[in-house]
Amino acid sequence: NLILADRGVVLVDFGVARELGESTHGTVAVGTPRFMAPEVFSGGRVSERSDVFSLSVTLVTLLAGGPPSYTDRAPLVGRYAEVTPEIDAALRSGMEFMPERRIPSAAALAEALGRPLTSRRGAPLVTSLDDGEAPRSVIEGIVRTAAGVFDAAAASIALADQTTGGLVFHAAWGAGAREIIGVRLAPGQGIAGAVHQSAAPIVLADCRSDPRFAADIARGTNYVPVTMLVLPLLRRGQSLGTLTLLDRRDGEPYGPEDVTKAQLFADLAVSAL
Repeated sequence: NLILADRGVVLVDFGVARELGESTHGTVAVGTPRFMAPEVFSGGRVSERSDVFSLSVTLVTLLAGGPPSYTDRAPLVGRYAEVTPEIDAALRSGMEFMPERRIPSAAALAEALGRPLTSRRGAPLVTSLDDGEAPRSVIEGIVRTAAGVFDAAAASIALADQTTGGLVFHAAWGAGAREIIGVRLAPGQGIAGAVHQSAAPIVLADCRSDPRFAADIARGTNYVPVTMLVLPLLRRGQSLGTLTLLDRRDGEPYGPEDVTKAQLFADLAVSAL
């Protein structure tokens, strides 16, 4: 519910709210018709895109004086002087009937409207890393520290892509670091993808002999590791991404004895982020 208060619009009544990653089956079809996303109205899966739909309809209502029907997606440009083509495109994308075609997050909607969010409180980890220098410097610092603590030749962090279910490498240090940034893994692809799916660490004395090893991606970075330790970044038991350590500088392989300490470091990294 939105209440117009002296200090602006305030969101209240979070009794049916759910944090991302929690079960969304506790409340079905709760809301106001025409403001509810179609998937919510029909009892389907609720996601952040459902909130984007409701917010977009609310903004159109403020412009037009009433909410549009589910089938009314007529352009707003020309009907309302304050609507630019960019705002029109953003709002209509936010009201797409199919969630897969909708703007994926509140942050993305704000960006499309030309009013980027200034506070990331409450944002999920992956979304919070999309913008801003402070989060970027933190994640890069974590990667450098991990390499130092575990005497690794290279280290990297990949985070879940909420759209595809795969992974995207956001930060790296050491051999092949520049080339790995931005590389995407399909769901389950590579050793990092396997760790993300299982939420369990994998340690390999010779990663090149493992059938899950993404040799083509390694060759693309001009660095093919030998020993590898990959850990899930866990929050409430759910993997948000992975921390990868490659090749100890003393030439010894990573082993099971390294897993516990490295997982503690990964947990600390999640808390810092």
